[in-house]
Amino acid sequence: MKSLCLFFVLLVLCIGSCYGWLCWKCDGYDYGDGATCTDPFFMNDPNLLKEECEGTCLKQIINDPNLPYKRYSRRCDITREKCKKGCSTSNGGVETCEYCCKKRNLCNSAGSVTFSLVLMSGSVLLARLL
Repeated sequence: MKSLCLFFVLLVLCIGSCYGWLCWKCDGYDYGDGATCTDPFFMNDPNLLKEECEGTCLKQIINDPNLPYKRYSRRCDITREKCKKGCSTSNGGVETCEYCCKKRNLCNSAGSVTFSLVLMSGSVLLARLL
């Protein structure tokens, strides 16, 4: 019976991790008016889009010293093998900051702390079995 329960727990964990995940999809400028895509991020806005992703969820902030506002972009990026988290500055003085994450739904929101119900339930079940 224990081996059957263990098999079920592992199957649930595999199914939970084998499907694609969702990323926020939006672009916007920080005009200081509480725009949806900027920070703080208003994820309860019904106009926000979500996209299924098999790559990396990306949040990118571009700060061009020649423009008065920062540009925000949140999307799925399937072209990156690895994401260099942090900021870099180009020769023109444009600063680009990136935050990337994988395998967690909607993890490209600002300062998100995510929690997997499937993983947590599976861990509790496994702990009870052992």
